Amino acid sequence: LKYNLYLCKNYKTNEKIFEEKTKVALRYENMSEKIINVAESFNGVPHLNKTYDNNSFYFTFDSLDYFNFVELTVAISLTSCYEQHNYKVFQTVLKKIRYENGLPLGYASKHYYFLGWTANLISRQLVTDFSEYYDGIPLKKNLNYISSTQKLMRNDSIKMVNIEKNLSKKIQHYIPKNKIYDIESKLLDGDIIAFVSPSPDRDIMHMGFVKIKDCRPYLLHSSPI
Repeated sequence: LKYNLYLCKNYKTNEKIFEEKTKVALRYENMSEKIINVAESFNGVPHLNKTYDNNSFYFTFDSLDYFNFVELTVAISLTSCYEQHNYKVFQTVLKKIRYENGLPLGYASKHYYFLGWTANLISRQLVTDFSEYYDGIPLKKNLNYISSTQKLMRNDSIKMVNIEKNLSKKIQHYIPKNKIYDIESKLLDGDIIAFVSPSPDRDIMHMGFVKIKDCRPYLLHSSPI
């Protein structure tokens, strides 16, 4: 691939920005077009490595990390498909994407790992994982990054460890660098693509959307560079 490219602190500002981006999404019927154009509308928004409060439902449009860039783009694009595509519906959609059972019930209710996040979207029939079908190589990791690096309350720590143990049983498939060219023609606008972390306790280190330009896939993402 070539690189080319919560409860809210400021409710009115966030709602206004949401409405502007929803107008972008509503111009298109195809989901991939919605995603690409909404994602591109974030061009120029500062990148920050941490843009959320772990213990409450919080989001902002004025700074992004790679994870919530994808989350917000998908949530806005999905919301635009509803007859009632208002701010309240958007928040409900975002909760369903971000949290277990769509409910922000403490630290451990949020999907921090890509494995858990995608499993949630797959269960809601919102995405399909094609990595295995594209001859992806199976990989299992002992995920414990969150529980080992974050200072958590005892109850949250126990829940997080159990979540990590369950996710560590799952097999993820990845496409090695020397095989990416072989699948380029199968990639489509708006596909979510993630990069496997070299760390043994984390599943991914970055993600974004595929954008096809001149018949080649590029990465549309939030980056400090």
